[in-house]
Amino acid sequence: MAFDEHWEDVFRRRTWGRYPSEELVRLLLPRFPDTEKRKNSRILDLGCGGGANAWFLAREGFDTYGIDGSPSAIGQAEQLLGREGCKATLAIGDFVVLKYPDASFDAIVDANAIQHNTWADITRCHAEIRRVLKPGGYFFGMLLNDESSGADTAEIVELNTYRGFKRGPVGADLLAHLFTRVEVDRLFRGYEELQVERLVRTMNGGADQAGHFIVVAKKA
Repeated sequence: MAFDEHWEDVFRRRTWGRYPSEELVRLLLPRFPDTEKRKNSRILDLGCGGGANAWFLAREGFDTYGIDGSPSAIGQAEQLLGREGCKATLAIGDFVVLKYPDASFDAIVDANAIQHNTWADITRCHAEIRRVLKPGGYFFGMLLNDESSGADTAEIVELNTYRGFKRGPVGADLLAHLFTRVEVDRLFRGYEELQVERLVRTMNGGADQAGHFIVVAKKA
């Protein structure tokens, strides 16, 4: 079981996220340009949270699926999709055992979800991603990297994994792994294509920064 129950507390207290990631729009949509064929393109949003990305993908015509460990998050996502007149198949579940058949999806999205695990569970999640992704299918991910602020204020759980951040982009109660480029290359070894971009933005009036690897990988 990899799901961190602190996320249920987060979603029970407030709505999390309303709009899709700009990077998702920029990097994923051009790989599915034929709007008529999108209805036959099945996409899974891992850690769908309040449904922002799932809503966007459904609105754009994809056969959209979402999974999250938080019942409150799934409730928020269902309400958003209902208000907007969009449909997606949502489920409460854990990423380390994805209850979908092999080669089920044309694309899988991880927008800052799997990073909230230990390295062992991250590798287990990605083994499942590779299993349920179709040959030629795309993985899109946003991963916090080691340029993000706050690791020096947090408890070290293991190499590059922390909990109890007192500053930076990660909430105080949440566990997060801050990826290195070496780890990204290791995780996506064996994919046919790998595109990695680095994005760093300041926050808290410039006092802190959030660093991300933006990853697009194509399964061989």
